[in-house]
Amino acid sequence: MAVTAFPVARVHAVIRHRLAAVAAAVALLLLQLADPSLFEASRLYLFDSWQEIAPRSNPPRGAVIVALDSPSLAEYGQWPWPRDLVARLVQRVAAGGASVVGLEILFAEPDRLSPEQLAATFGTDDPALAARLRALPSNDALLAKSFAGAKIVLATATRQAGFAPSSAGQRSTAIVENGLDPRPFLPEQDGLVRSLPVLNAAAAGRGDTGIDGERDGVVRRQAALRRVGLQLIPSFAIEMLRVAAGEEAVTVTTNQGGITTIGVAGHRVSTDRPGRIWLHYAPHDPSRFVSAQAILAGTAAPDFLRGRPVLIAPTAIGLADSLATPLGVTMTGAEIHAQLIDAILAEDLLVRPHGIVLAELALTLAAVLCVGGVGARVAARRLVILVGGLLIGLFAVSFGVFAAGGVLLDATYPAFAAGAMAILSIGQRLAGEQKGRETRESELRDTLIKVEAASRAKSEFLANMSHELRTPLTAIIGFSEILKLELFGPLGVARYRSYAADINASGTHLLDLVTDILDMARIEAGETQLHETAVEVGTVIRESERMVAIRAEAKKVTTAITVPANLPLLRADERLVRQMIVNLVSNAVKFTPACGEVRIDAALEPDGTLTVTVADTGIGIGAEDLEQVIKPFNVVESAMKSDYGGIGLGLPLTKSMIELHGGTLELTSTLGLGTTARLRFPAGRVPIK
Repeated sequence: MAVTAFPVARVHAVIRHRLAAVAAAVALLLLQLADPSLFEASRLYLFDSWQEIAPRSNPPRGAVIVALDSPSLAEYGQWPWPRDLVARLVQRVAAGGASVVGLEILFAEPDRLSPEQLAATFGTDDPALAARLRALPSNDALLAKSFAGAKIVLATATRQAGFAPSSAGQRSTAIVENGLDPRPFLPEQDGLVRSLPVLNAAAAGRGDTGIDGERDGVVRRQAALRRVGLQLIPSFAIEMLRVAAGEEAVTVTTNQGGITTIGVAGHRVSTDRPGRIWLHYAPHDPSRFVSAQAILAGTAAPDFLRGRPVLIAPTAIGLADSLATPLGVTMTGAEIHAQLIDAILAEDLLVRPHGIVLAELALTLAAVLCVGGVGARVAARRLVILVGGLLIGLFAVSFGVFAAGGVLLDATYPAFAAGAMAILSIGQRLAGEQKGRETRESELRDTLIKVEAASRAKSEFLANMSHELRTPLTAIIGFSEILKLELFGPLGVARYRSYAADINASGTHLLDLVTDILDMARIEAGETQLHETAVEVGTVIRESERMVAIRAEAKKVTTAITVPANLPLLRADERLVRQMIVNLVSNAVKFTPACGEVRIDAALEPDGTLTVTVADTGIGIGAEDLEQVIKPFNVVESAMKSDYGGIGLGLPLTKSMIELHGGTLELTSTLGLGTTARLRFPAGRVPIK
């Protein structure tokens, strides 16, 4: 019983594939933990795409922006306005029923147009005028007075470098800290710029208006808290919400992983590690803007401000900032603060939980194991389809959790990892196939070398044997010819003459066979060289016909030759051309019954090829035997039954000889009706007409 060999090489290949897959999976997971900037950019681009597809809806009565726009500047003069005018604007907004008023304007220096400032400027020229001006209340005092009875939030600004006016002793918002100290997780600022103490004391709140973009400049996250030394300052939007709700403090919750939530106005807002809020943007809404000129003139819609958070901010060209957003449009800082207020009130913010990285690592591991597990077992096309479906599934899950709960789940890196594993699997498979192909090609080359060596050995053996046989055969033929002709005297018995004739005929036949074998061996060994001359094909045909004429007459087979008078010369080996024609005519006569006919024609075809055609009315060859008769030593059954003899080298020799000339042998036959053999010499061998 045969024992199947254990497939050691295949086992080694599987182990190598598995080890490579494990190493690739580990490398991909480590790369994900390193989080290069390229992958961060692709992740943020994905989150931006989800926001563009599913933005937040604008509430019907969200935060309002009282715009210090171009019509306002045209009506009341260039910015900065006198603060008594700003006071009038604040009073009008507060009277309109705003739930909170945020002034996104820094009043860090005294108003230059205030009466006391003018008195200092003109006092030396007109002391009486200066005295009257000093008796008037300052514009800053008027602005502070306008805050009375209203919930006003002033802007502050932090500085990372450079001079910042001292704010010591000014009021600050209380921050209640839950858990660990949040300060280590907050970027430290070098200084804090606030409004004048008189304004700061009159305001209900103070919030930082700074907005930071990502590396690409797009604003996706807003800091909920700022840190200056040990002091914590809430952002402008957070402070407005606190003041609107009438709360005393903002709460911050921190654990070992960083800041987790900000509590304000009854809402717990999730943040990232350094306390930033992922903002879910709504499309730009022009209806949230109202011109300051319309408010001051009293032409704004009644109740437009009632119950709504209001921001007073510059929006005119040259005064307002312009910040990029994930929606592909720019917005002013005031509009971004308004968007954050609306999103917190609607509890429609985005969140990237602290443990989301573990979920993304799990997704990457699952994708890598899925692709790596099946990569070695399925075809490359199926693997591509599988990976395509896997990518669609990953992005569908990412968008699903975004749309359902605002969760930002990165699908770009798991998708990248799945694609990388697929490329690795296909590459390993191609490398394995290439190695296998090279092995098979090497085996085929070795086999071909052995076959060629065997063929050469066979050809050399036949050639040597043919040479060895020709010498005694020549002697046998010569001596039998002498005996047959009784050149040295009578044999005495008539039967001896008959035997001598038989010996001579058999020797001649055997010599013909040996000559054919020798010719075939030479051709197969590549030793046959053409001795080309200008051949008159018609002459060669007639000579060949005469060589078989005796046999044709003996069988009562008629031969007919048709050669055009203007047939051009043929560049060929005349000896081989003659042998080819003799072989074909001899075969035709041999396999044609008595009273049959053999036709030999030559012609120049329209495409320039020269053809020699030998057609007979013989026994024919079956369609299934046509390919066999041109193979060496093949004799078809019909010929054997008809006792025509031969070892089957005539047609194979003819085919090899015509192919040496770059031509072809065409053979057609119908069993019982006859055979047509056609030699086709290429047009390049007919240079002369």
